[in-house]
Amino acid sequence: MKSKKIHQPHDKGYKYILKIKKEFINLLKGFVKEQWVDSVTEKHIVRIDKSFIDSHFQGKEADIVYQYRNGEKETIFYILLEHQSTSDKKMMFRLLLYMIEIWRDYLNEKKLTLLPETNDTKKVDFKIPAIIPIVLYTGTSHWHDPKSFKEIIYNASQFEKQSLDFEALFIDISIIDDEDFLRQESVISLAMYLDKVRTLKEFLKKFRIVRLIYNKLNSREQRMLTKWTKEILLERFDKTNRKTIENILDEENPKEVNKMITNLERVIEREFEEKYLEGKTEGKLEGKTEGKLEGKLEDAKQMLLEGLNLSLIQKITQLSLEQIQALQAELKTE
Repeated sequence: MKSKKIHQPHDKGYKYILKIKKEFINLLKGFVKEQWVDSVTEKHIVRIDKSFIDSHFQGKEADIVYQYRNGEKETIFYILLEHQSTSDKKMMFRLLLYMIEIWRDYLNEKKLTLLPETNDTKKVDFKIPAIIPIVLYTGTSHWHDPKSFKEIIYNASQFEKQSLDFEALFIDISIIDDEDFLRQESVISLAMYLDKVRTLKEFLKKFRIVRLIYNKLNSREQRMLTKWTKEILLERFDKTNRKTIENILDEENPKEVNKMITNLERVIEREFEEKYLEGKTEGKLEGKTEGKLEGKLEDAKQMLLEGLNLSLIQKITQLSLEQIQALQAELKTE
């Protein structure tokens, strides 16, 4: 078992969320398109409190291990949290090494030996659990390197039956549509949605939407998401912007939050002289910061600008389809 020391801020952030069974299940059900996903439930899984990361990569990677048991059958889910800004050609080989370490640990736990068989050991059935490797990649560019082991082996196709091969499940947040994150309404999906933020302007747009879903989470989930945002997301901003975002996160009154975001958006608009939001549009924004309905209309407008579909906007804001369509028509005339 490797050292559990954490160097990379993302490590403690995503591990903090994914150590909760419900959030691990949410990750599977939201972003893994395999038939077996529906059979995995909270009552069938146990988190293994061990790490198998090589010491050379502890600053760039972290891992979560879950054991799944349904009857006598046993499976291990190995989630590698990959925080490099770009993809990695050697990833599949490292995954193999980590999987071997997991199997080695499993054999030790079960007191199974690799020594030559004796009369006693011949009576013991020797089987090892399947390991399902899942890579949660949070880099800014798309993952374009191998996702199967045979891709890094010379002449793998010629010796297909004799060559080692397995595929890893890759969850690449850079290619997932925003709607897919928002539709699930879970802590892990909202964290992944916010993780794509790189500027204050992006944060303000996305947080308008997240705030509406945030109110549907229970108190524990709300604390988890706030903690993740403060400890992970804020690290990429300078001191001034960090304080600005902290003030927004700490404000409990939804109307005040909406007002703070709108005012900050205006400041950013002036600073960058964004012509498409000058004059009339700015005046409309100013008039929509008061009142519950006005706030929902403003939220819906931002979602339309983000390109979300009407049914999802309706679900999040609770506005009528007619109100959203009217906003959509209004935007087309501006």
